[in-house]
Amino acid sequence: MATLTLNALNEITLECNYTPAEILPFLQEGDNFMSVPVGIKRKLNRLGINGNDNELLESFKVLLEKAGFNKDERKNAKHWLIDGILPSPKNAIRLCFVFGMYGYTALDFMWKVCRINGFNFRRAEDVIYYYCLESDLPYGKADEILTKYNEYTAEQSLVETDATKRTRILRSIFRNVADMDEEAFIEALCRNKKNFIKYSMTAHEEVLALKESLSMTLKSQIDEYNHYRKCAEIKIDGEYDKGYTHPISIYPEIIFAFELLSQHKSKGASFGDIMNRFPQERYLSEIFRIPSAPTDKERKAFILLYFASYALDPPMGNFFGDFVISLNDTLDRCGYAKLYPANPYDWLILKCIHSLDHIDQDENDNPVELFNEILIQLAKEETE
Repeated sequence: MATLTLNALNEITLECNYTPAEILPFLQEGDNFMSVPVGIKRKLNRLGINGNDNELLESFKVLLEKAGFNKDERKNAKHWLIDGILPSPKNAIRLCFVFGMYGYTALDFMWKVCRINGFNFRRAEDVIYYYCLESDLPYGKADEILTKYNEYTAEQSLVETDATKRTRILRSIFRNVADMDEEAFIEALCRNKKNFIKYSMTAHEEVLALKESLSMTLKSQIDEYNHYRKCAEIKIDGEYDKGYTHPISIYPEIIFAFELLSQHKSKGASFGDIMNRFPQERYLSEIFRIPSAPTDKERKAFILLYFASYALDPPMGNFFGDFVISLNDTLDRCGYAKLYPANPYDWLILKCIHSLDHIDQDENDNPVELFNEILIQLAKEETE
């Protein structure tokens, strides 16, 4: 993974290539990025399993069978190893059992290869899978423990649980689960039942803060526009959730990114990589309005909001370095995977942000416009 990461990072930090025509060739070359086939082949090779694709496929199926995958489930072997289709979150976790991964090795595999955030410590099921991996227990044991947990909590015979813990506290509680025996582990699960709310409160709060920040920035832009034009026919009001068509506002550009990624039907590899697991168009309304109850936020949508907010009002100094440090810290606090340059979506965001250090600010260029221009061109080329 190191070579892919280094090559991707070197391409990001080149002091040139900041137009769609210059950026697209690297983005469109699938070998520049981590993929499911590459990740699985590396794991097979480390087990001493080598050969051509067909030989690797047969060996992979044997491993899946030993790990409890039934006949129908083993059909996924070709989808993952040959076709490059991303496994579901549950199957990504099962693959960790197949290859005997645990700790940060498992987390790296799930994010960098399977492109999921890893273990959600807000879900009892994920904590149980994590416990079994760390304790070198088979996948089937997780189902047994989950059944026991559900039976115990259904009885409501435990003391009332605390429902105020943050995700980072839950992670600290269960990070060292290998030191617990099964009874102590289930008891710890039950004590935290009310904390398994399936979403990060920190992520929800961060999204609301980003929404407020973007709204303030947009209001400032719109007020400035109205001040100079003073034209009733084109005056823009303050109802930001309705969106606008005038280019003075970055808001429709963000909307367009969501619409493009949710509606585009291209089967092109590079566009598909960026589009995969991206929220549907209706998700935009959820992000820009305070929901009636907190909901889990998709990592890609979160990064897009953070990217737009930062690009519209960047701090003084090293734009790129500050962005990477700040966003990685925020992603970690929210329970999301940190930025990975060999992921095509992350790479595109990072490349666009790096342009802040080099584009002509006097021409009002901005990274969000560059982001959308690349998406437009990428979609166009892959449908022709």
